[in-house]
Amino acid sequence: MQSTRTDDARLVLLRHLADPVRLGVLDWLAECGPSTVSELAMHMGTSVPQLSNHLRRLRSGGLVEVERVGRQAIYRLADEQITNLLSTLGAIVGFTTNETSYAHPFMLARTCFDHLAGRLGVSLFERLMELKAVRSTGGADVGLGPEANDVFARLGIVPSDVRAGRRRFASTCPDATERRPHLGGVLAAVLAKSLEDKGWLSVRRDRREIEITAAGRQGLRTALQINVDDPSGL
Repeated sequence: MQSTRTDDARLVLLRHLADPVRLGVLDWLAECGPSTVSELAMHMGTSVPQLSNHLRRLRSGGLVEVERVGRQAIYRLADEQITNLLSTLGAIVGFTTNETSYAHPFMLARTCFDHLAGRLGVSLFERLMELKAVRSTGGADVGLGPEANDVFARLGIVPSDVRAGRRRFASTCPDATERRPHLGGVLAAVLAKSLEDKGWLSVRRDRREIEITAAGRQGLRTALQINVDDPSGL
């Protein structure tokens, strides 16, 4: 009989998968798309330094790749065949999940530093652009639009009171899961705080998840015609 080949590429691949954290990272990326290290660490229930070791191994195995966007390191699956592999493994062992990427609260609304991200953050930014409350001023910079005073007043904000200081007044910020930008900068931070102060949002800072309250659902519908109860509304 031939001796066992320890250098068999299949064995190497299975060793990379044979850890609950590493497998969980791949499951998350396949289900929810590109994510930052902090987002992955939160969902894996591990520290960033510990997760970094696992991510390093997944990268060396060619299973994930990373792109740096500003201060963020965004991880994604390196090949779509990995999704097929995970699906096949799940089918073999009878693994199923009831959680879809849309239904996950982290995908719907979360914080990104001190501003809003996820589908809520992206939808708010796109709606503010449509209503001409904000406009692109070149590159990643965003400025106030001609309807800024009226639109932001509906959200409890006086634009002229917002002071940038050393930070950008407003800018696009790449959303790790939506692959579209949300609003960043001081204006975005003021917006997030205003919606929380109005009782429209309830922020779980330990998990970075945001719950849109009943008042928030009504308020967003009235102020911006955003319907958070309808998947197409976000």
